[in-house]
Amino acid sequence: MSNVEAITQVVTTIDGIAAGNMERAETISEINETLLEVVDLIDNITREASIGAGYSVTSLNAVNEGQKTINEQKMKME
Repeated sequence: MSNVEAITQVVTTIDGIAAGNMERAETISEINETLLEVVDLIDNITREASIGAGYSVTSLNAVNEGQKTINEQKMKME
């Protein structure tokens, strides 16, 4: 095997390794994009749950006020 053939074989091997590394990098990039989408979805769900919890507190407060009013009316009737 001549030096030129040996160098060509080494270059071809390095090129193959580089191509494999590029494919892995692209795959990792796609995974990162998917994870970012999942994080955004979780953020939206958390935000909506927080808003829902706020509405629940408001509803509970309204129920408590209603119960107080009923109790006051009941006491007046006794």
